[in-house]
Amino acid sequence: MFLTVLLFSCISQAPTPATYPESLTEEEISIFTKTAMESIVQEVPWTEFKTYLGEESVVTPKELHPTFYGCFDWHSAVHNHWMLVRILKTHPGFEGEQVVRDFLHKQFSKENLRTEAAYFENLKHSDFEEPYGWAWVLLLALELRTWENDVDAKIWAAHLHPLEKQIVNLFSGFVPLIPAPERHGMHENTAFAFSLAWDYAHALHLTNLEKSISKRAQDFFLKDVNYPSLYEPSGKDFLSPGFAEADLMRRVLSQNDFQSWLTSFFPNLENGRLGNMLTPTLQSGAMQGAYMHHIGLNFSRSWAMEGIVLALPNEDSRIDILLNAASLHREAAMDFVTTGVYDGDHWLPTFAVYLLTSRGLE
Repeated sequence: MFLTVLLFSCISQAPTPATYPESLTEEEISIFTKTAMESIVQEVPWTEFKTYLGEESVVTPKELHPTFYGCFDWHSAVHNHWMLVRILKTHPGFEGEQVVRDFLHKQFSKENLRTEAAYFENLKHSDFEEPYGWAWVLLLALELRTWENDVDAKIWAAHLHPLEKQIVNLFSGFVPLIPAPERHGMHENTAFAFSLAWDYAHALHLTNLEKSISKRAQDFFLKDVNYPSLYEPSGKDFLSPGFAEADLMRRVLSQNDFQSWLTSFFPNLENGRLGNMLTPTLQSGAMQGAYMHHIGLNFSRSWAMEGIVLALPNEDSRIDILLNAASLHREAAMDFVTTGVYDGDHWLPTFAVYLLTSRGLE
């Protein structure tokens, strides 16, 4: 468990949001919002990563988490709520917009979100969903706080604030104290959580948290060279450890330093050789459980490659290689983004929206 070592300071005025491309079709918006709202209120099946503490632990998910109780697990519920907010924000005026807003008013009630925040006040729960679920809470908060001139967003951000405050404090304590990074491609991956939290801290001018993440990222990853790309992917990866690390380092290093680091980290990338990492993973037909993670891996590889390109100069020969591979990964992932199988539908559309609305590139 990690206690706070940095105070949650007041968040300064958010920057003006970017102008978004029309990246989602009306059909995709309709399918994704409908799937999310159905999943968010589906209480079972459910899995929870916590320690059994006796009779107090024998409660239904909705009793403990009146907002984030659906979608099979807490973190997926969080990023489905984020997705609904993101679609509202980036594609105003779509058919069904008011239905989504009305739904979120119920989900983001002050009472419900106070209960979610209170769960983390118990020190026995302070490492619950560390760090993946935490990172998605911060991304949700970032989305709301940078949505200017929207009355609903201001209300929802205010209601979310107690939970946001808890997570910022927990994350602030977590970053300097972890002894080593998690390098596999699932929920505990340090680089991915650091990337989302860095985006939050950077955009909202939480300088202490941003500097802390930047320092630890360099402590962990700056000396990494000759990444063993042939080891990817592992059986249930939905993140690429190598690309997630590079996507983090392009945030915390200057462009010149990042170019040099990337050359040492992926020395054969300029020749188009990176093991299996430039080739989309193929769905094996096992359309259930964690075996669907490789669909998400195609999404996350694609957005990481686009992020890496963002940090390279225009003349860099690696740009075309990465963008071509990113496009192939995007196409492969979109073929399976919704299949009618709950194991994938409860989270894959959120990865699609993160990619298609260029969330990581802002």
